[in-house]
Amino acid sequence: MLSLDFHISLFGVMCLLIPSASSVDGSCPYICKCLGQLINCSNTKLTGLPNDIPSWVTSLDMSYNELNPTNVSEQLSLYKDITHLALGHNSLTSIPISHTLENLTVLTLPHNRLTENSFRVLEHLPSLRELDMSSNLVLQLDSGSIPNSSSLRILNLSNNKISNIEKGSLEPLSRITDLRLVRNSLRNLNKDVFKNLTSLKNLDLSRNKFSKVEGLSFTGLKSLTTLKLRNNGIQKLEDGAFFGLEGLSSLYLDSNSISEVTKGWLYGLNSLHQLFLTHNKIQTLDTVWEFCVQLEELDVSHNLLRGIEKDTLQHLSKLHTLRLNYNQISYIAEGAFNHTPSLIELELNGNKISWTIEDMQGPFTGLGQL
Repeated sequence: MLSLDFHISLFGVMCLLIPSASSVDGSCPYICKCLGQLINCSNTKLTGLPNDIPSWVTSLDMSYNELNPTNVSEQLSLYKDITHLALGHNSLTSIPISHTLENLTVLTLPHNRLTENSFRVLEHLPSLRELDMSSNLVLQLDSGSIPNSSSLRILNLSNNKISNIEKGSLEPLSRITDLRLVRNSLRNLNKDVFKNLTSLKNLDLSRNKFSKVEGLSFTGLKSLTTLKLRNNGIQKLEDGAFFGLEGLSSLYLDSNSISEVTKGWLYGLNSLHQLFLTHNKIQTLDTVWEFCVQLEELDVSHNLLRGIEKDTLQHLSKLHTLRLNYNQISYIAEGAFNHTPSLIELELNGNKISWTIEDMQGPFTGLGQL
């Protein structure tokens, strides 16, 4: 399956072709570029589709134009075989699809002026799997704004202005596997807002405005493997914040204002393999890993750690990568790494422990594989 950026990787190749190249069953529109059944008419100042687009087209790039939705809507109804359609950078206020396009699987619409009302078009797209509506004007997700007919697998709503996701608004997305909500205006998550997203594997909520994550915020996400909460200004993670994420493998909490790591908010992360906590305000990590025994990679660089105690890394027998760069570490207790027999990569750059390394061997006993 092609990604949401298919027009960059695929149509980018077409930019190397000369206009009017011969195609499958006829001539390529003179103003466009063609490669097999792919037609690239981007950045040509068009207000509508060229009249001579062949009926065999399956992938069409009309991005970076000046499209008139009314004109395009009628024209697109003639091309029943289209599977991939790119309409980004057109200042569209509505999606120009008013007739059913049964075969369309990928639709990209970044950098337009679309609102939450635009989701109604999904009723005409029964096969759509990937939708990119990043960099638009979506303000909130209301219950009923996304049609029940939606069969989406990947939805990108990054860089909008979403401040609220109403409970029930995401229920039609029961098949979705990848949801991106980066750089919006979310301050909190309503309880059970993700309850029906049992197939979701990747959730990105980076660059929003969360100051805390409440307990049971992610109830229902049993299939989630990757959660990103970067650059949010998070100060507090409540007990049970990630409870229910029984399959979570990677958690990104870097570039926040987290001051402590506790057993309470780590509770339930029994499958966690990677934890990224760089650029926070963490001062200690003592004896908190009881529920993270599967952890293999831990990055706590750029924090305020002053030392590593004997029990700091207890329960981390499977840890193979530990990054503690640019803290204020001046002390490592003897036997501090006895709990990490699998450790093969240890980074301690930018700390204050040169005297420890020169004068002591005890702190680094137990690192047989390093």
